[in-house]
Amino acid sequence: MKTKYTILITFTFTFAALIAPFANAQTSAREYQNRGVEKTRNGDLRGAIGDLDRAIQIDPKHADAYVNRGIIKSILEDYKGAISDYEHALRIDPNLAEPVYNNRGNARRKLGDNQGAIVDLNRVLNINPKHASAYLNRGIARHSMGDNEGAYADFSRAIQINPKLVDATYNRAILRYNSGDYEGALIDASRVIEIAPNHSNAQNVRKFAREKMKRQTLLDQ
Repeated sequence: MKTKYTILITFTFTFAALIAPFANAQTSAREYQNRGVEKTRNGDLRGAIGDLDRAIQIDPKHADAYVNRGIIKSILEDYKGAISDYEHALRIDPNLAEPVYNNRGNARRKLGDNQGAIVDLNRVLNINPKHASAYLNRGIARHSMGDNEGAYADFSRAIQINPKLVDATYNRAILRYNSGDYEGALIDASRVIEIAPNHSNAQNVRKFAREKMKRQTLLDQ
């Protein structure tokens, strides 16, 4: 029986930047925003939400705080709440279109709206054609819709832009393995392991790809 692997459904978020505090009435809101981002990166999601709630309470037009709170809500699987925060941020500051559309596309995908996700990610790529994570995320959405050719192209483009984007390389390895391109799968899985030596899924793909190639060699003799 042929072993099939599943695409790694891990989206890459775009945080709004940390903001350097300065001495005016909004300093407190900015400090809470920065604390929220740091707590997110340290894994204290509930603490981060509290800080970002406080930033928004102090300054209801603090767009970055909405973006970053939306990311945390997505991580906590509150995708509708995340979308609401992203849209609020975009209404306040249209210049945040790139991170907002990338992140909202992720949330839409999680809600099963793959077409909506692709629309948002297309917008990201219109703004920044070298946004590797947007290609990765769009590739995942395309794969979910059965468009493996489009997914392969997106993963390849993401890798071209950022060769160290592990999820893109791993997902392309899966597409190659499932299509019977075991040599290609072996190459991609080995590349993932070079970057992330403890990547157990890539280790398994490499192992099974090697076994498939050996069997093909024996059959060809």
